[in-house]
This record gives sequence, C-alpha cells and structure tokens, in this order.
Amino acid sequence: MKRDGRALAAIGAWLLAMHYVDVHWLIVPALRESFRPHWLDAAAMAAVGGAMLALATALARSASRVPTDDPRLGEALRYRTT
Repeated sequence: MKRDGRALAAIGAWLLAMHYVDVHWLIVPALRESFRPHWLDAAAMAAVGGAMLALATALARSASRVPTDDPRLGEALRYRTT
C-alpha cells in the first residue's frame, strides 16, 4: 500500500480529518454549550492548511528531487525490487 500514491494520500487525508474531529470533540464542548460546528472552525482549518500547502509547495520547488552529490546515485537508480 505504501507504493500506491493514491491510497497513501487517501489514508493520510483520513488520518488528518479524524485527528481534527478528535481535537474538536475534546476541546469545543468546554468552550461552547452545544457541539454544533461553527463556520470559523472550517475557515481556520482552511487558512492553516492553505498556508502549509503553500509553504510545502515553495520548498518542494526550490529543492532538487534527486540527491546530486551522492556518490552511489547511479547504483541506487539501477536498483529494482522483485
């Protein structure tokens, strides 16, 4: 499953969503009378998620995807599993 990018992304998204639900479940009842979601909950999540996505995209674009100074790079690129 680790080699399938879509499955890994789906599991990661599920884990993030459930972590948010868990934190919401623990904290929000102490702050409010009822457990109704507020629009600011989604707005805060979108703001933080968007900022982190922008940062990750900027860092990924500036970095090399292949380790250029690795003396065993050729051997690593030829490696195949069965």
